[in-house]
Amino acid sequence: MGEVVYKDGDRILSERGQNEDCIASLEGLLQKARDGEICGVAVAVQYSDRSNGETVAGFVWNRSLIGSLTYLIKRLSED
Repeated sequence: MGEVVYKDGDRILSERGQNEDCIASLEGLLQKARDGEICGVAVAVQYSDRSNGETVAGFVWNRSLIGSLTYLIKRLSED
């Protein structure tokens, strides 16, 4: 049987944990938080069923974090 994809061509993840890039990125960030390099986060997530979520945790400086989020909005909109 062939691979199941959305109409736009994106692959549907049938099982959790298939995205190794996502796992590696999150593990790297977790290690930086454990080492004290990261003191706060603002995270947007997309689940395999295409639902979304977000969270803010820790100590954040709103202005600089909003700047980083604005950069991500630009980057995501260009893909």
